[in-house]
Amino acid sequence: SYSMNHTDLTPLIRSLEVTSIVSYVAANPHVRQALLPVQRDIAKGRNVVSEGRDMGTTVFPEADIKFFLTASSEVRAKRRYDELKEKGTLPFSTTLEMIQAQIEKRDTIDQGRKNSPLRKASDAVEIDTSALTLDEVVTTLLNQINKANLHKLKI
Repeated sequence: SYSMNHTDLTPLIRSLEVTSIVSYVAANPHVRQALLPVQRDIAKGRNVVSEGRDMGTTVFPEADIKFFLTASSEVRAKRRYDELKEKGTLPFSTTLEMIQAQIEKRDTIDQGRKNSPLRKASDAVEIDTSALTLDEVVTTLLNQINKANLHKLKI
């Protein structure tokens, strides 16, 4: 979850209103330039887990281990649809197809942006999560960490 000043922001940042415009904001080089030192400062001297479309390539290129999680747009849309429905935040008349189209549009924008495009870091472990449950994804990540002999990390 994402919080600020003890307020859970997860419902807000995961809302369709935010996810529909995040790629445009993220493509702004001034926003990216301002956030980069803040993100690095937060992680300095700590073991952190971060997620984002440029974490392994731009923000933390020297990370001990990087994962590039993928899933088909159909699966990602279904997961988002189910998440919004479960939380009671699925806007009326929003369809699974609408969510999938939004996901695909965001992917296209993020892959094509000039600054910090969405791409797999050359040293990232790619994992297709399409057929995996959340528990199976976590187990796979932990197995990869152990395989990389990084159990000294405090996870």
